Amino acid sequence: MATKRSKTSKGFKNLKKTNAKSEIGVTPTGSEFLEQISKRLGVAASEVLDHLAKGKLAVKAHHPEMTVAVKMTDQKTPAVDVVTEESVTPEQLKELEIKLQSKEEKIAHLEKQVAQQDTLQETYQTTSIQSEQQLLYIRELEETRSRNRQEIQKLNQQLTQLQTQIARLESQYQTEIATKNQQLEALQAHVARLESFANIGEKQLNRWRSQNIQ
Repeated sequence: MATKRSKTSKGFKNLKKTNAKSEIGVTPTGSEFLEQISKRLGVAASEVLDHLAKGKLAVKAHHPEMTVAVKMTDQKTPAVDVVTEESVTPEQLKELEIKLQSKEEKIAHLEKQVAQQDTLQETYQTTSIQSEQQLLYIRELEETRSRNRQEIQKLNQQLTQLQTQIARLESQYQTEIATKNQQLEALQAHVARLESFANIGEKQLNRWRSQNIQ
């Protein structure tokens, strides 16, 4: 277990590069974020950034807009690759739902065929006279049924994958809608405050004009 250092909260406002004259400005949110990670890990803020740069420390987030991949090169310098998450559209969800319905219909059709083949096989097997042609037909039915069952298993796997993908995309889509609604509400509240300030200013201006006219 790592031992916490006594002075982990210093150096968050302007983190200096080692052996460099430039400084990196940190926002209040970034400062608080670094401080929390620093306290959790029991290391200094500079070490947190060093671990991030070397790819030793990863930060997880729900539905991030971008993902940064860090890989150390032969020169011991980090190579950074930024991956932007794709946005989910209702059209994509609709297309997946259509594929899902098609798979379900195909599975139902194959299962119906298997049931019919089972019935036919039982009928032939219970017949007193087993001709060579009947036995051959039974073998063909068994082979066809085996292939259909394999196809059903394969389609069921694809169906499960599609269901998982749809659930993930629907969750991501709902999260994006909720985020946009929050942004809209915040913007409306800001506009309302500005209108309130404008009304107050207009009243004061009218009062000042009235006093000057008198």
